[in-house]
Amino acid sequence: MNAFFVIGTPYTYIRNDEYPNQANMTRIQTILIGIFILIVVAVNIYLQSSSWRLPIENYINSKLEENSDWQIKIPNLEGNLLGTVQGKGMKFRHDNGSQIIFGDFSIKVNYLQSFLSAPTLSLLRVENILFSPIINTDSISTDTADSLNLDFPSKFNFIIQDFSLG
Repeated sequence: MNAFFVIGTPYTYIRNDEYPNQANMTRIQTILIGIFILIVVAVNIYLQSSSWRLPIENYINSKLEENSDWQIKIPNLEGNLLGTVQGKGMKFRHDNGSQIIFGDFSIKVNYLQSFLSAPTLSLLRVENILFSPIINTDSISTDTADSLNLDFPSKFNFIIQDFSLG
């Protein structure tokens, strides 16, 4: 071990070959940092919305089948499930042939509030909406006040905090 004085006090200069545990410690720290970075990258890849497009589509379609005659088709999703998810060309299609197309949309799910209460979207923005209705006269009733009543599924409960149609 080499010792010398720095401003009148003994100071010890330590080399890695004299204390091999210190070299091992820096190797362990490097390995742990590398493992942490790999885990972060793996989680980010796992949460990419494009890899979840089909499971999301299947889940929504199963819920829609229980409550209505609508089906959904999601051709494109971008973003991370923990952040804002953008998509293009989402189609809602009714069994009677009616369809609604969302040209561009953005969705952000509030997971914490969704676990505690009803499913909650902290953001829902839809642009370039195209309606192509085929109206079944059996689902429409009119009265003398010229009002229009349509039947919608009653079990479709969720909360939207920021809603924008354009």
